[in-house]
Amino acid sequence: MRKIREALYRFSVITAAAIGAATLLLLAGWMLAAALPALRASGISFLMSPVWEPTRERFGISAMLLSSIGTALGAVAAASPAALCAALIFGEFCHPAVGRAFFALNRILSGLPSVLYGLIGMTCLVPVIDRKLYPLTAAAGGTGGLAVILILSLMVLPSLVTGYEQTLRAVPQAPQRASAALGATKAQTAFCCILPSIRRSVRLHAGNALRRALGEATAVLLVSGNVVRLPSLFAAQRTLAGTIVLEMGYAAGKHRSALFAIGLFLLLSTALLPSAQGEG
Repeated sequence: MRKIREALYRFSVITAAAIGAATLLLLAGWMLAAALPALRASGISFLMSPVWEPTRERFGISAMLLSSIGTALGAVAAASPAALCAALIFGEFCHPAVGRAFFALNRILSGLPSVLYGLIGMTCLVPVIDRKLYPLTAAAGGTGGLAVILILSLMVLPSLVTGYEQTLRAVPQAPQRASAALGATKAQTAFCCILPSIRRSVRLHAGNALRRALGEATAVLLVSGNVVRLPSLFAAQRTLAGTIVLEMGYAAGKHRSALFAIGLFLLLSTALLPSAQGEG
């Protein structure tokens, strides 16, 4: 009976993995087929040109690509250290009850719809940026790269805290006990023993956050200004994912094909990023 259960378990796992891989390949193949007309028409200019003018069949995505990469990297760079410090402080230094309450609240925040973050950014953050940095943001009214980075960092922060919390819980206790036995303080143990042992996990969770930031559209649309131009902290811009959401409803022909090409590019980019699921 046990052998039968093990065989059924292996069959279920293999079947699920095969279905997942086949679905991903079919999705990529379908998007490639839909994107081919635009890729053939644009050639290398699809990646190199900053000009996006669908009415003239000019489909350059370099400006939007740089905006997507710049804002995603900026958001992860801002959120990752803050999330790591929060996970470390509330997991290692605070009273267990306080830590449990913080992580419970963090799990609630990680489940909020992205449009809520966008509304908060549009109604609260953008006016503050415009008011505090008015000479720099006069043309965009507070929208732009800075607002996008701040909103994306708020969005990825809860998931990063959760990931780092789980990583810290998985750290073996023996080195920490040995460090304490040698007379090290909690802070010394944390910075000299715990943090060096989770460097790989930190990179993997940051990769997960970067993947989400690259693919986010709704919240970004509300604070970016939605102008196709080279990225700037204080000027309106547009990301790749935002372009798909804005234009897919009315696009046709090569324009629609170009949007599928953007989707294919995002799919391949996120697939190549490291994943914390592969941690072991």
